[in-house]
Amino acid sequence: MRRYLLLSVCAVALVIYIGGISMGEKKIRKDRVPTTVKAYIEKEFQGAQRIKYYIESDQDSIIYEAEFVYKKERISLLFLSDGTLYEMEKRIALEDLPAATQEKIESYLKRTYRKYKINEIQFVNPHLKTEYELNVKAKTDSGTSFYEINFNEKGELITSKELIVKPIQTLF
Repeated sequence: MRRYLLLSVCAVALVIYIGGISMGEKKIRKDRVPTTVKAYIEKEFQGAQRIKYYIESDQDSIIYEAEFVYKKERISLLFLSDGTLYEMEKRIALEDLPAATQEKIESYLKRTYRKYKINEIQFVNPHLKTEYELNVKAKTDSGTSFYEINFNEKGELITSKELIVKPIQTLF
């Protein structure tokens, strides 16, 4: 009897894990994307290739994301549930930043971390404000961690948060 109970619990856990009862980002088909989102991409990014759509939801909101390649650049657009553009993200190189901004960002990183490596920089414009989002692997006195750090267009720090890498839980 205990064996069947254990198997039932494992089966339910597996269904929850695979079925994604927890809300999060999920890939969706083009026909499930609001018409306004598709129309915006067709108008503003004519000729975009490899378009992938995602939906991300939590208890309060739904966000649609479109990732694609346009003129050899990877771009990600986030839209509110009504189809309003919320944010654009585009990968850039450190050298693409204005010299003064680049200098301030590098100065902050040198002051804050013993050693660091910039893994990725994205141009981000939430609510149409220019920001730069850096994903950094950095060494501090307490060890090595990953960070997401946002700077404004002048290179001034907006936010910095340590990214917690959680192990994937398995049933076995």
